[in-house]
Parts: sequence; structure tokens; C-alpha cells
Amino acid sequence: MTSGDVYCYENEETIHPVQIQQSQNREKGRLLVAYPAQSNFDGFRGPSPVDKIQKYFKSTSTYVLLDIASLVSSSAIPFSFQQIDFAPFSFYKLFGLPTSLGGLIIRKTLIKPPEDYFGGGSVKAWVPTEKIAFEKDGAESWSLGSPPSSEMLSALIGLNTWLELTKGLSNLSSFLSALYQSAQTALKKISYPNGAPAFQIYNRGDEKSSGPIITFNVKKAIGTFFRPGDISRLMTSEGFIIRSGCMCNLEKG
Repeated sequence: MTSGDVYCYENEETIHPVQIQQSQNREKGRLLVAYPAQSNFDGFRGPSPVDKIQKYFKSTSTYVLLDIASLVSSSAIPFSFQQIDFAPFSFYKLFGLPTSLGGLIIRKTLIKPPEDYFGGGSVKAWVPTEKIAFEKDGAESWSLGSPPSSEMLSALIGLNTWLELTKGLSNLSSFLSALYQSAQTALKKISYPNGAPAFQIYNRGDEKSSGPIITFNVKKAIGTFFRPGDISRLMTSEGFIIRSGCMCNLEKG
């Protein structure tokens, strides 16, 4: 959909109009703005940068991709879909399985793939000796290979079980919000006899602008950090099964 320069911004305040203007001068085509509804690292829910970026692109078609993978596991989408063109999500983040299946919500007016796209399963029939193909309609026109039928069945069972256990996303969101506040308050109170805090908690917003994710390192009394493997072995010895380390979030070790 788009090609050319790529700029990554840490937050809305770091959006640089000069960089955007230079990119626009080189290519007056399409612009894809992608940002997360919720940070997978610390749960931060920042404001949409779309309006600020669009101010600098007067003659460019702007498309918006909102990454909702982290958000929808614990909350409804608080944004208007009138401004969103693509929204990817992950069943794995909802309930752990299947690991190979995700989802993509696409605006209906954009659901037709490019004219030169051709993937197995995307056509009803085609003639190998001629440039003749009969495309399928709707989402099937994006097919690439055989559909993952077993993963789709797993996702359907997982969704039904998830809804049965949580009694709906609204109840789950309220519960996790209360649990998040209680857990974070308790962690902040834990300290060593010398007064040094036992946990280093990473967050960028207040409780209202953060999802139910608490990112932390465990500290020693002298101020240095325990290694993730040390904590994992300790928890295992006490009968807890945890996933330790930082392979999904390389920002912090």
C-alpha cells in the first residue's frame, strides 16, 4: 500500500514536522500511520497521533492501522472506527491458543486487494496459459494458501470458553482494573529492612491511562537486579509456573 520513508516516534510530542514534510516532498502518494491502542510492554494507552500527522499531509491519502492485539484481551476498543482502516489482533493474546492464527479487521471499502495480487485460494478459477482469473469476493480474495481450519476451530472454542469464564468483556475489564490497582499498590509497599524497594516498576501514565499490565524488575537490597532466571527458579520451587525473561519485550532486561 505504501513505500518510501519510515519514521518511528516514541510519543505524540516527538512527531517532527520537518521529517514529515521531507517525506511528503519525495512521495505524494499514500501514508500509513500505525500505532498501538495499548503498549504490550507497560500497558500505556496514549492519544491518537493521526490528527497531528494529517496536518502536515494536505495532498496525501492517509490510512490508519490501529494495533489492538494487547488492548482487546482486557478492554473494549475506546476509539471510533470511523478513523481506523486496519485493526490487527491476536487470538494468542486472548487465551494462549492457537499460536498461528491472528485476525485483521479491514474497512469494507479497502477489502479488495491490489490488482496484481494473486494467492492460492484467492480465485475461483484461473487459466495458466492466459492472464485470466476469476476472483473470489470479500475477505476470501486475500487468501494465501489453504485456510488454517483446525486453528479456526480452536479459536472458536477458545472464544466461547473465554466468554463463559469471564461473563463478558465489561466484567473482565472491571475485574482486571481493580486487580491492577491492588497489585501495583501492594508491590510498591514491599521493601527490604534497609528501606530499599524490592521492585522497579515501569509505567508512563497514571492508572486511568494504563491497561492491566505491570512491568517490573525484582531488585536486591543493594539496588542491583535479580536475573529473570533466578526469579523463575524461585517461583518454580514454590509451585508456580511462570514465563520469565524479556524475549517479547526487548526494551527492558
